[in-house]
Amino acid sequence: MKFKHLVKPQGTLGWIGDMLMLPIMFLVHWSLKESWQRTHFWNNIKIKDSDTIQNLRMDAHLIPFGGDASAASRWLLGFIPIFHIPIFGGWKKFVVLEPVSYEEEWFVGWYPGDVSAGISRIPLKGSVRVLIGRSNVSFFGLDKEGNSIHLVQTGKGYVGKAGKFSHIPLR
Repeated sequence: MKFKHLVKPQGTLGWIGDMLMLPIMFLVHWSLKESWQRTHFWNNIKIKDSDTIQNLRMDAHLIPFGGDASAASRWLLGFIPIFHIPIFGGWKKFVVLEPVSYEEEWFVGWYPGDVSAGISRIPLKGSVRVLIGRSNVSFFGLDKEGNSIHLVQTGKGYVGKAGKFSHIPLR
């Protein structure tokens, strides 16, 4: 069965949550020059269905990346999520991905190689920055109809030192 997963875009409440978090997100980056993170749990969906995960592994256009051995653990004390908070030791390394020959809105997803995957509900146009944690991960893209699209890596860097990639959204 071909992999397909329709994504319901972020709603008004999620956008309001993001706007309320905006000052905090600039602080955790330690940089006002970079595009702010929108990596909160309300912006993502988690896929756990084993058949969907199997189809993802077999049919989606996955781009694998090795983990960053210097990256912090996902959690502090087992329950405080620090992986997206660079000033507290969270993940800093990112890669820049963009669709190949695709100009419409799309969604980025990630598959850490276990029994689940995630997809950002925030529509993208063009490139996106995604964080690299300690473990291996694969990324994929979906068009607005839920079909897998080809992505290519166009850059890499570190949060807080993004340079020419600072304007690219971090999801």
